[in-house]
This record gives sequence, C-alpha cells and structure tokens, in this order.
Amino acid sequence: MGRGPHPARHPHHLICNADESEPGTFKDRTLIENDPYALIESMAIASLAIGCELGRVYLRGEYLRAHRTLSTAIERCRSAGLLGASAGFDIEIIRGAGAYICGEETAIFNSIEGYRGEPRNKPPFPFESGLFGEPTAVNNVETLMNVPSIIAEGRQADRRLFCLSGAVRRPGVIEAPIGITLGALIERAGGLREGSSFAPSCSAEPPAASPVRPTSIFPSMTPDSARSGSPSAPAS
Repeated sequence: MGRGPHPARHPHHLICNADESEPGTFKDRTLIENDPYALIESMAIASLAIGCELGRVYLRGEYLRAHRTLSTAIERCRSAGLLGASAGFDIEIIRGAGAYICGEETAIFNSIEGYRGEPRNKPPFPFESGLFGEPTAVNNVETLMNVPSIIAEGRQADRRLFCLSGAVRRPGVIEAPIGITLGALIERAGGLREGSSFAPSCSAEPPAASPVRPTSIFPSMTPDSARSGSPSAPAS
C-alpha cells in the first residue's frame, strides 16, 4: 500500500538514497552505523534549504544494524525536540525490499508510492516532478553528510569514500582525496593478499561502471575515470 503525500505547506520532498545496491559498496552503511546524527543534521539543513517538512531515508532492507542505529538516533532527536512537529521537520525511514533497480532515484519514487520499482522517463526531472509529482531532491548518504562541514568550516568536498573488498589485506572503507590513484588505494588497504592477482572491477555512481583493466592500475580515481575505466592523469 502506497504512502500519501505529506501535508506540508511547501510541497517539496527530500530523499536520502541509502539503498546502496551496487555490488561491493558499503560506504553509506558504514556512515549510518557510525554517525547517524550527522545524517540527521545534514537532512535537516537540506530540508531548510528546499522548504521540506518530511525527509525520507530509503534504506536497503538488508541493513538491519543501520536501521536500528538510525531509528534510535531519530527517536532521541524527537525526544529532544530536534525532530518532529515542534521542530518543523521529521524523518521517516522506508526499507527497501531488495530490488536492485530501486537504487535508481526515480524507481525509488515508484517504490515509495506503492508501485513497482521501475525507473521513470526523463524529463521531467526530479527537481521538477519527482515524488508524488512534486519537486524532489535526492542525494545519497555520503553527499548529504558533506553539507555540515561545508557550511560550518567552508571545506571543499574534495575527498571521497572508496570501498575496497576482495583480495586486499585490509578490506574496508577508505577516505581519500579525489584523484588518488587506484594503486595508492590498494596500498592503503595493505596491498594484495599473497597469491592474488590484479583484476579489479571499479564501480562508481551512477551504476554500470566499466571494469578497470589490469594494465590501468594507476588511473586517477575521479568520477569520470571510474565510469569509463580509462586512466587519467594521477593527482599531483
């Protein structure tokens, strides 16, 4: 059964895309589990910017710990008057049902509205006609959580989180400057395990990134190079 539109004065919607269904990605889960309040703060700031009274976190259904952690943080903020009717903004968690395609932003709209999770044609774009046919801002967890430091400290969003898994000695999430080489990332993860060979697949948002060839172990990890699989000049 679908959810009706929130009766807000400003019919704008904010969605945090935490579905994270790309294979080998787990940065958003790590962020939520370790600092859920940063996500709440980020969504509150974004809601003020766009005139939104209800933010929605579309969370991957398998992320049970992340769901518990974020739910607890939201309830504590409501108890403190930082969320809810008195604050003028609230957050709802919507758990996905495991559909890979629902990581696509317009498929999220269909899922929330109670329809089959299928992408919509563009145009219109989400900022024009998104959830319930109303203007909608959609960002992932990492993007939103850059907001407070940019506002408070004037920082540039020049660092990204990279997920390393497979045949590296220390799999996990690594924060590094945009432009770091893939070889340098592997070294930060302790290098390859003994007996392993280099045949990586590199994914970035949006999905469907091309594999990085074994001969391209030192491409600069920028959004464009990750999508194309082609090396670019390493960062100085």
